[in-house]
Amino acid sequence: QAIGFKRNFAHQLRNTMPPKYGDFSKCVSDILSDDYGAKKVVKSKFTTESVYGGAINFTMETTMKPSADPALFGKLSAKWKHKASGINVDKLALNTDGSSNLELSASKLPVPGVNLKCAAKSNKSGDITAEYTNDMIYSTLKVSDKLKATCSVVAASSGVMAGAQLSAADGKVSSYEMALGYKAGSYFGSIRAFDSLNKLSLAGMYKVPSQPLKIAACMDAESAGMKIGDASLGVDYKVNDKATVKAKYVSGNSSAVETAMVYKCLSKVDMVLSLALPIQSPSEKYKTGLTLTLG
Repeated sequence: QAIGFKRNFAHQLRNTMPPKYGDFSKCVSDILSDDYGAKKVVKSKFTTESVYGGAINFTMETTMKPSADPALFGKLSAKWKHKASGINVDKLALNTDGSSNLELSASKLPVPGVNLKCAAKSNKSGDITAEYTNDMIYSTLKVSDKLKATCSVVAASSGVMAGAQLSAADGKVSSYEMALGYKAGSYFGSIRAFDSLNKLSLAGMYKVPSQPLKIAACMDAESAGMKIGDASLGVDYKVNDKATVKAKYVSGNSSAVETAMVYKCLSKVDMVLSLALPIQSPSEKYKTGLTLTLG
């Protein structure tokens, strides 16, 4: 019985691993945000053979703009992981405007659970982030130039998650926020107080049992007077192994119905088609989007 209790407790902890504060409501945002939009993007990916213990992954992303001449080359980025040392190039990007970004990380450090990340841009700005994770806590401390710092902590146990984030600049607190969530089986719900606790955001997700259907909703409000702001309601339906259909309704100043279809054409070819239909402004034209990923 003791062995069985330990196994069940360990399994429960694995199911409630704390997320990063920015990913607190990721299961909701994946349904309401990802794959929508009016951009027309072509991505191509290429992976090399192992180089000093890790393959190099290249990605070229070209965005089609109606008002500009077609671009032959787009944004080029690469990443490389050296598993033996734990030192990784998380991102090396060459942007179309001539700027560049570099992100490095180190995971195998003397202190278990601690990761260090460093990001730099060609305009001489950058930041350093220290992360600490275990079965119940995910904490981060990010320090950027001009004496700006952000600290966040998320604790999770038995499906309950609680987190807080504090930002400071020039030695003074600039903003703070808190979040509380609960996840159990097919259900997820969270409440977040942000903008120095002056605004609230409610989010929830429900996965229909025995069905490839997920439903998500999000609503913002002013904490003073509980003034209701924008709200979104979305569904995600997996048609088969190759196709997934998503739709959402967004209320507010620019109400619209948006749909997206994610289709795996071939083994290494993915396509996303999106359509946005404005409701509040009938004179506004509909918008379409296309994302094609090769490799």
